[in-house]
Amino acid sequence: MNILTQSIDIPITEDQKIMVVDWAIEKKPPFHHKDNSVADALIFLSTVDFFYNDFEEFYIDNTIFISNNTSDFSKTAGDTKLHPELQKMLNDKPILFERNLATALDASDEIIVRYNGYLDYLRRDVISCMMSCKGTEYFAAEVLFNEKVLIEKDEDSFDFNPNQYRLNFGNKFDLSEAELVASGNRYKFIDVGFCNFCYATHIRCICEEVHASYGSDIECGCGREFTLSDDGIRLSNTL
Repeated sequence: MNILTQSIDIPITEDQKIMVVDWAIEKKPPFHHKDNSVADALIFLSTVDFFYNDFEEFYIDNTIFISNNTSDFSKTAGDTKLHPELQKMLNDKPILFERNLATALDASDEIIVRYNGYLDYLRRDVISCMMSCKGTEYFAAEVLFNEKVLIEKDEDSFDFNPNQYRLNFGNKFDLSEAELVASGNRYKFIDVGFCNFCYATHIRCICEEVHASYGSDIECGCGREFTLSDDGIRLSNTL
C-alpha cells in the first residue's frame, strides 16, 4: 500500500506518443510479437524519459523497471533480460530491469552490486581528449582522470597537522586554525589522465585548469610549469 500512496505520476508527452506509433509501424519492441502493446510501450518510454531527464534524485538511488510481461519487453517469452533494443535506451542510465516485484523490493546483493557499479561509472572524472586526436571521430577519445600526482604547491607553505601541539607566543603571533589551514598544506595532488585513443597526457592543475601534451612541458596560466618525462610528472617551479 505504501508503494501506491507514495507513488509519483509519470506524465506522457505527445513526443512519446509519436515515437510509440513509429515503433508499432516498424515492429520494434515491444511490438515485435504483437500489435497491441501501446500501453506497455508508453509505460517504458515515459519511465525512461522521466527518471533520466527530470528527476535525477529519484533514479540515482533505486530505479527499477519491473514487468513480468516478457513477450513484450524481452526478446523471447520467458527471457530474464530486457530486449537489446530496449536495453540500449538504458545503457547510459542507472535503471535496472527485473521481472519479479519481490526480488526488486528485496534489493538483493546482485542488484545492489549492479547499482553501485553503475553509480561508480556515472561518477567517473571523464573529459574528451583536448588534442583533437583521430579518436574523436569515433567517439573513442576519452580521458579518465584516475591518477593523482603529489606536487609541491608552495615552498613557503608547510604541512598542516591539526593534531600538532601549538605553542602560545601571545595573541599577536597566534593564527586561528582556519588561517593555518589556508596557509598550510605545502603539497597538493594534481589529477592526471590519458586519452584512451592517442594516450596524450592530461593534467588538471591545482588551479583547476586542464592541459594536454604528447610529452612536451606544460605551462599553466597560473604560472606553474610541469615537466613530463619517463619518470613521471613533476612541477618545475613553485609559486
